Amino acid sequence: MKKPLFAVVGLVAAAAAAYVGGSYYVGGQVQQELRAQADRVTTQLPFVRITEQGYDKGLFSATRTVTMKFGCERSQEAAAAGMPPKSFELTVREHIQHGPLIGGSSWGAASIQSELVLPPEAEQVVAQMFGNQKPLTVTTTVGFDRHYTSRLESPRARLEAPTGQQFVWQGLQATFSGDSDGESVRYELNMPGFEVSDKNQGARVTLSELRWKGEGRRVGDSLWVMAGKDEGQIGLMEMSMRLPLTATGEVRPFLFALTDLKFDAEATVDQNLLTSKATVLGTGSFDGTKLDKLEMAASLKRLHVPSYQNLMSNLMKQSFSCGEDEDVDPQAMLAAMQADLMKLLPHDPEYALDKLAVEYGGKRGELSYAFGVKGVTEADAQLPPMALLMTKGQARADVKLPIVWIEQLLNQAPIRATGTAPEPEMLNAMIDQFADQGYVVRDAEHVAASVRFAGGTLELNGKPLPVGRPPAQ
Repeated sequence: MKKPLFAVVGLVAAAAAAYVGGSYYVGGQVQQELRAQADRVTTQLPFVRITEQGYDKGLFSATRTVTMKFGCERSQEAAAAGMPPKSFELTVREHIQHGPLIGGSSWGAASIQSELVLPPEAEQVVAQMFGNQKPLTVTTTVGFDRHYTSRLESPRARLEAPTGQQFVWQGLQATFSGDSDGESVRYELNMPGFEVSDKNQGARVTLSELRWKGEGRRVGDSLWVMAGKDEGQIGLMEMSMRLPLTATGEVRPFLFALTDLKFDAEATVDQNLLTSKATVLGTGSFDGTKLDKLEMAASLKRLHVPSYQNLMSNLMKQSFSCGEDEDVDPQAMLAAMQADLMKLLPHDPEYALDKLAVEYGGKRGELSYAFGVKGVTEADAQLPPMALLMTKGQARADVKLPIVWIEQLLNQAPIRATGTAPEPEMLNAMIDQFADQGYVVRDAEHVAASVRFAGGTLELNGKPLPVGRPPAQ
């Protein structure tokens, strides 16, 4: 009769021993992974150093304390050479529960609660802003496949200064997930908004209803290039202030606002060349003028990823490394950066503001520009930068504006007060004169101009433009 009981007790004891052993093993693996992550961060970001790292490990849990130093303490000579002169430390404490059973209900490698450890002077300010709540909480779940999910939360806060300044924070919620090596990431962020104001100056900056999400994958071993998609929206971005109107000290209100903004971006890599595109759509107002529609599209083409990663890595090391030798040679740094930059040029990189369009009052104005290089060879890379740009650089710019907008702008009270604004009849005569000289192209409602530069030749509205002379008639 006792044998089945002994068997059950033995089975339970074996299972308990296996669980304890498994938890201890998982805890060791988690400890190794966290240390490896810290090493990757300090390798990629030389301005971050781990000055202290403690790990108090038990059977089922552990506490990790990490102190990171950002920046370097530089001498006055190094600071004068452009190196950041100051540094600050940040301490993070992590309470880790080992798997395989975490939270009492789910399987996984670990659950990590992270918190900031603030100095006493900072704690007083935070307590004033957030009350008894923690300013930021981060909960991370790590699976056996080394994938993680982190949830960040920040509560509402308010800080008011006796001098009239005020900061109102509406909180933050965010989720990040990916693999422990940082090869892929997915995120979603929601921020109700914040407001900064100064009653004495009559100034206020407001942002509200921000939502953002995206996913990406790291390209190569560097964190400086990610391929993926992002999208987001902002309900309101607003800036108001009081502007001086006259020399007597009178002021008038000024308001600039963008509403219902929608963002969309995508970056792809093909044969080591990065292409990225981004768009923005929205509405708004500017100093009492309602903007019915705002459109913007920008792109980056043919950025050679290995060369760019090498450029960023060397830039980080040269600008932010905290080495013992602080002798800085600005000329050597500039030469090294120029050499890295030259490696990008044979791939014909180009940046473009493909479209910036505004509609209001039933009219539409557009602006676009682009600049880059084309056809750069290894021999060209030996040329001085200015000579290289003059022979291989390419640029274009186009603008088209309704004439009525120019009239409305010149009719504004501040411009009228200067006494320099022309009357409408004179303005039309001036535009006609510029059109006759080839500086602009005019139709019944619009004035436009187009500039092209390639092969050392500059053209305005399709005609050569020698420096200092109008286009050929």
